[in-house]
Amino acid sequence: VSIASDLTARANAAANILTLGEGLLGQEDALVAGARAALDDLNAAEGPAARYEANARLASAVDALYQQLAPKAEQAGKADMLQTQWSEFLSRQDIIRHDGYNEAAQAFNETLRGFPAVLLGRIWQIEEVELFA
Repeated sequence: VSIASDLTARANAAANILTLGEGLLGQEDALVAGARAALDDLNAAEGPAARYEANARLASAVDALYQQLAPKAEQAGKADMLQTQWSEFLSRQDIIRHDGYNEAAQAFNETLRGFPAVLLGRIWQIEEVELFA
């Protein structure tokens, strides 16, 4: 549950950075368009592994946008607003990185492979869970 809510908060921060980028660089700017596509990919991704990959692409795209946008935001008097969203974006990634989901998923999968769970799992069609990696 934590990863999902933190990814949502991270996507919201990215959307706010994009809004600033659209206003200061224009919607047609390549970095703005790339970050928008990466955000759309994250929102459309299904499953932990796909969301992990989309999150990595979003990190790269928003970082490139931020680097280009920071001087323009400073000139426009919007540097504090940009920095707040950038800090939120980075903070949520740190929280996600330290989440215990993968450890819990691995423990579940190992238990499911053991006896008698392997037999019961087959009967009830329980499958291993996907890792966020």
